[in-house]
Amino acid sequence: MIGAERGPASKTCSPECQRDRNNDKEKKRYQRVKLTPAWQETRTDYLARLKDRLQNDAAFAARYVAGRRAAVRKYRAELEKDPVRWAKYQERHRAWFHNLTPEQRDNARAQNRAWYANLDPEFKRLFLLQLREKRAHKRLQELEGLHGQE
Repeated sequence: MIGAERGPASKTCSPECQRDRNNDKEKKRYQRVKLTPAWQETRTDYLARLKDRLQNDAAFAARYVAGRRAAVRKYRAELEKDPVRWAKYQERHRAWFHNLTPEQRDNARAQNRAWYANLDPEFKRLFLLQLREKRAHKRLQELEGLHGQE
């Protein structure tokens, strides 16, 4: 970063430079305040209001969920471009699941079942077709293995 840490950006600083400087300043400010009691109270209040609105406003909930799904798709698309980062992501996710208590694992599985239950019928059909094809392929391999042993 060019220039002084404090104060307004130099007159010769480009718009990109100003954006980067402002982003850096905001990141530093966030790191300073994120663990303070006032911030935690504000965050708790925000999450409670968000949860309440998601439960009471179906249209907002649909928009919110669609936005979150789009953000996750975008993030995963970026990760998949780099095989090393994608492998680390998958490893962390697997480790997270294996470190859960049995009760937490049951809750995670219940959430997955609910997610699949709420899928669009066309997506359900596609997922079920893929699952059936995998099972059929596995059975075929088992049968071929049995015939090969004779």
